[in-house]
Amino acid sequence: MKKIVWCCLLFAGFALSLPVKDTLELWVMPNGPGAGNAIRELGNRFEEETKIHVRVRLLDWSEAFSEIDRALRGEGNTPDVFQLGSTWISLFASKNLLAPLGSMVNAVDSSRFLELSWELTHVENKSAVFSVPWFLDVRMLFANKAVLSALGINEGEQFTETGFRSLLQEISDREFLNPQGFPMAPFGLPGKDDWTGPQQAAPWIWSAGGDFVKKESEGWVSALLDSATLDGVGSYLELLGNLHFSPYSLRENSTQVTQRFAGSEQVFLMGTSEIIRKLDIPIAENGLKESFIGQDGILLLPFPNGSNGHFSFVGGSHLAIPQLKFKNAKARRLLRFLVRADNMDRYTRRIGFLPADKSILSVRAADSRYHYLIKEIEKNGRAFPNIPKWGDIENELIAMFNRFGEILRNQSDEKIRASLLTATLLETHRKINLILGHDSGEYQGTVDTVFVKKVLFAERSFPPFEQRKAITAPDTVQATPEVKSKSVWVRIIVILASAGVLGGVLFLFQKLYFDRKKWR
Repeated sequence: MKKIVWCCLLFAGFALSLPVKDTLELWVMPNGPGAGNAIRELGNRFEEETKIHVRVRLLDWSEAFSEIDRALRGEGNTPDVFQLGSTWISLFASKNLLAPLGSMVNAVDSSRFLELSWELTHVENKSAVFSVPWFLDVRMLFANKAVLSALGINEGEQFTETGFRSLLQEISDREFLNPQGFPMAPFGLPGKDDWTGPQQAAPWIWSAGGDFVKKESEGWVSALLDSATLDGVGSYLELLGNLHFSPYSLRENSTQVTQRFAGSEQVFLMGTSEIIRKLDIPIAENGLKESFIGQDGILLLPFPNGSNGHFSFVGGSHLAIPQLKFKNAKARRLLRFLVRADNMDRYTRRIGFLPADKSILSVRAADSRYHYLIKEIEKNGRAFPNIPKWGDIENELIAMFNRFGEILRNQSDEKIRASLLTATLLETHRKINLILGHDSGEYQGTVDTVFVKKVLFAERSFPPFEQRKAITAPDTVQATPEVKSKSVWVRIIVILASAGVLGGVLFLFQKLYFDRKKWR
């Protein structure tokens, strides 16, 4: 028995004397197709180089913010390095939950990164850096190539807002058909239970010269009541509520809208770059290679020009270290490894998003599929402001755009609809100012209401529901290997042919009738 005890003690001592394998925990979200395998492969490469093991945890986007918030506060397990949305940085940094990365700025070479992306690494007007850009999330107009080629439109072609609406009208009139014979929807925007409303609406508002918030002498305030902002919101609502241009928008979210585009049931999409990557990936692996948009192909167009030019929304993700792990040198080593140019290029190519590194972007621009997208980022990219309160503001904006969709979906009376839309916008304006520390007061029958109605609905086309013909089509996403078009001449020929057949039938009937009468 004593021998057994001594053997156990010797074995335990030997085990304790062995070197303990270092392990770092990395939290990321599922960024595009194959993201889980791609980040684990990078973790394995890091372990080969450093002998430090990386344990990866994938967080769903729907739970990521709350999980990260709890972890940064020390509630439960805390990651060593983690991904966060670009609009979250200023909030967490202002609460001293992120480790300052000043000593790493030279090591990662901040000049490598797109200026717009690097601007989001810190809180506005403060120099401390709390994150490093990883990849970009860019929204641009994607279009069905087969349809646009039939219309003689080339990639990168620029339209005014009026010209774009004329294009949507032509697509509607031409009735490009899917395989089941239903007209393809010209456009689609998320109008129900969605979180992308501010991102979808921002380019229309910015192109009109407006914005969600603005900085004045007293600090940041709501800009929702600025005439330029109202003009941009009106343009967005006109597209969202037009059943000729966007027949499904009021009952679909952004995922459904994207699926409809992927199935060639919709011509235009305000999409992100990952759709380009998905065209190379089989459907069995969550790609679009064999889909009908994969057969039809895609074209990229810049947003239509407004009175203030045109802009594309640029967001994305950064990497950071919790304040609780401030002294963890190995965590900083992992972060530097992940944002190293070769690793950033390898990862972003796999997931389909664009790297935040300018040199890699310039190389990627040689690929014709990304050329116009990268050109837009560099010349016309724009992001939300890096102010700590932006998260709360964005939540109010998301609620506002979902409410807009609900009103347009359920209210058929034009006057009541206008009043409800106006009241929603005014209330959101008040809430945003309260978040920013300003009291806008209550808006009940004031001059502001009259002003908003006048500008918001100036020369807008919001016909009553009963006057708008909705396109009937199956809810399941189907696709088409070819695009058909009904021209006016085809309809005339069909009508004449039908008339000829009907005339022949009447002639035979008449002849048989009189012949039968004659033989009687």
